[in-house]
Amino acid sequence: MTIRADVIVLGAGMVGVSVALHLRQRGRDVVLVDRRGAGEETSYGNSGLIQREGVIPYTFPREFGTILSYAMNCRPDAVYHLSALPRIAPWLFHYWQNAAPKYIERSARALAPLMAQCVDEHEALIAEAGVAARALVRQNGWIRCLRTEASLREKIAEARRLDQYGIDYAVLTGAQLREFEPHVSEKIVGAIHFRGSPTSSDPGMLTQAYADLFVRKGGRFLKGNARRLVQDASGWSLPAENGPISAREAVVALGPWSDDVFRPLGYDIPLAVKRGYHMHYGVQGNAALGHPLHDADGG
Repeated sequence: MTIRADVIVLGAGMVGVSVALHLRQRGRDVVLVDRRGAGEETSYGNSGLIQREGVIPYTFPREFGTILSYAMNCRPDAVYHLSALPRIAPWLFHYWQNAAPKYIERSARALAPLMAQCVDEHEALIAEAGVAARALVRQNGWIRCLRTEASLREKIAEARRLDQYGIDYAVLTGAQLREFEPHVSEKIVGAIHFRGSPTSSDPGMLTQAYADLFVRKGGRFLKGNARRLVQDASGWSLPAENGPISAREAVVALGPWSDDVFRPLGYDIPLAVKRGYHMHYGVQGNAALGHPLHDADGG
């Protein structure tokens, strides 16, 4: 028997679950589909930032010296394999083209009203999802740590560009930082505290809490292989473990796997994927952290 819906949402990460929830709140009959449980892929191991300050997109560097340092694999923030260059070179060229100042400014203007709402939107979902979700989110922001005066000046200049977007941040000396975080190394000479961006201690579990809310609101969450999405006379269809699903519309929220669905359907979207990471660290003695920290110079 065919399962019929208004919309199929492919991918139960944070983006897919949030889209499914909002569609359901607007009265749409939604089926959320993933090959695994909610928040078990990319959303499981990310940094957990509700990134209010993320208005200006990450750009391809324009300075020759910086580009050369990346090309020589001399950076802590990015490593590439020479064998991958033929495949990613066209995408890198487009990325470089679109990192021109006029395009970055256009992107920032488009992102600004969305980012201005992101904290309130999450707060509304957290309130509905309940105590379990509330316990996963902290409101004290995150801190970007710098090891040299030069890099500190550079990051302060970047932060000043955010003033026009109402971003709440503070510049800290090394001594001020260690008032917040006594166990941070003396190698850190200064920091920028982004105070208006909440953080989640477990983004995978927060995604799961939102998915549970989606189901409580009458949404359906089914296991299925998104790569088998096809277009038909009624819209879109997909086989799933409970039977075939049919809907007028489909949302692709598959992150790094989106191209596996787009390309067979004839879409040519310039998508590239950064390798993910998820590392666990031990502590020395009674060392502890009260904020998420980004060691910008240490990778």
